[in-house]
Amino acid sequence: MNRQPSDEARHKVVLYSDSYEMKGTLAMRPPRRFLDILNDRFRLILSLTEASIRPLVAEPGTRPLAVPSLIVNKEGILMAWLIEETKVPSAEFITVHKVARPVTAYVGPFVIRGQMHALQEATLLQALDAVSEDFIALTEPSALCVTTPWLSLKEGIIAALRKSRVAALQARAS
Repeated sequence: MNRQPSDEARHKVVLYSDSYEMKGTLAMRPPRRFLDILNDRFRLILSLTEASIRPLVAEPGTRPLAVPSLIVNKEGILMAWLIEETKVPSAEFITVHKVARPVTAYVGPFVIRGQMHALQEATLLQALDAVSEDFIALTEPSALCVTTPWLSLKEGIIAALRKSRVAALQARAS
């Protein structure tokens, strides 16, 4: 059976654990948004195609190991960086107006700057407490790895951070 392109979502991602950088394409049938995939409590592993992996402690310029596919345990993911996505319509939700708040997050060896979207009336603490999912998203992200000075990320759609591994979160002035 031939599937139409709308039957599949393809997301180009970079996943980070405490020790590894894993790049690849995450294909999802039926199509789902990237953050929904990460927060799916029944999906414990992810399968990346056209993948590569390298240690965070690798020397600058070290080429990653390229592999046709890579199975990743979601429990090990600290940060997921969405580079390119297939647009997938959201399920039917009640629309809630949120405002973008500039924040800096500290997660494992990463310092990530971006916009956290929350209710205008909520404090940053209330907004974080209200999130029951495993991953929170920052839009307009940039990141650096304090243990690997050459690792700096600037281009991405979202940075998804494992909420339980966020060591600190600070509001930044607009």
